[in-house]
Amino acid sequence: MLEPSTSATALTTAVTSLLFSQTTYFAFCGSNSISSIDLSNAYNGVADYNIVAVGVLLFASNWAGAVWWCSAAVTLLVHRGDAKSASLAEKKAPRKIAAPVERQWVEEERARLLDEVMGPAKPAPVPASEVRREQERWFVYVAAMSVFIAGSLLAVMAACTALRTHLFIWTVFSPKYLYAMAWSVGWHLGINVGLGNLLWWLAQMA
Repeated sequence: MLEPSTSATALTTAVTSLLFSQTTYFAFCGSNSISSIDLSNAYNGVADYNIVAVGVLLFASNWAGAVWWCSAAVTLLVHRGDAKSASLAEKKAPRKIAAPVERQWVEEERARLLDEVMGPAKPAPVPASEVRREQERWFVYVAAMSVFIAGSLLAVMAACTALRTHLFIWTVFSPKYLYAMAWSVGWHLGINVGLGNLLWWLAQMA
């Protein structure tokens, strides 16, 4: 069972990432028109014909803001989890009476001697409940993003199917279909799920 704070944090981050990803895409002169795609950065550093490199550079140059917000969302999730864990640890930790200023050197010397005799204190292992809470927060975030992408894809597919005989099917709805594929396959599966999982794993290992 998910805690309300865990799901609220993940949902808030997901909504923030969705809104700002869409906003930055259009703020960087992107639009739903194929003619607005910037091809100038797709061939930087590519000496020979390489469709994979050109495709990756084309996507990265046009979706740079959305890609950045993916990494920002992972950072928000990790930092909020760390802040919550730190606050809980402070509440559970026994309060220590501060030593007088003239006695601080005694406490420091005692701690140094203990480190020399017994070795430095090992960090306490992360509780299994905290690890599970971290995983649940990431799963809720990915699920919320997937629900939005699935809903938008369903709407686009329904519109394309209903208007398949329309005069503007190749000039209006076909570009929208291509953009829907770019947002779902390239940005969501490639960046949010693929790159996001990698960044999340690196953050947990750090």
